[in-house]
Amino acid sequence: MKKITEDASRPVRESDRFDGDALLGLDSLGLRGVAQRHVPRGGRGGVWEIRCEPIEPARSCPDCGGPSPVRSSRWCRFIHTPLGKAGVHLLARRRRCECRGCGRAWEDDLSRVAADGRRLTEAVVWWSVASVVPGATGVRSVAMTLGCSWDCANDAVLSKGMARLIDDEHRLDGVAVIGAERACVAAHAPGLQVRGPWSWT
Repeated sequence: MKKITEDASRPVRESDRFDGDALLGLDSLGLRGVAQRHVPRGGRGGVWEIRCEPIEPARSCPDCGGPSPVRSSRWCRFIHTPLGKAGVHLLARRRRCECRGCGRAWEDDLSRVAADGRRLTEAVVWWSVASVVPGATGVRSVAMTLGCSWDCANDAVLSKGMARLIDDEHRLDGVAVIGAERACVAAHAPGLQVRGPWSWT
């Protein structure tokens, strides 16, 4: 009995050292955290502001390969997946470099953080969709948790929902009855049986 208890108390494998970048998924975004602070804004949990820098900043000219010192930098705010009820904002430093040889100037590429000039990472967009659609959480509550505006959260949910859910031609496979208005069903799913204007049977 003693041997069984001792074996059960032992970890399956050794733990790695704590890595906040891996915990937040910053490494997959091409960032590393350098500082953090908690501010009382947004919902009850507040917002964690994580200052980040690119893991591989641009140091040489992509054209001639010459040395390219940093001329200036600015902080770009991105909204990331929350930690519990606390929002997470990534303040990523974007450096502006200028080549000494050919004079070309450019900035750090942060497209891995959020593509198409968005301010929400892909992970938090899916988190928002999962909270609103199957989780039945209001957009206002999602926006408060994230520490962003209602319009920002609503646009993210609608754009992802329209792209991945509404446009899926197989979204109604296996559905026999829909509790929706007759006109809506007739327009989007002809042939389905509808029992009453708002029947959920």
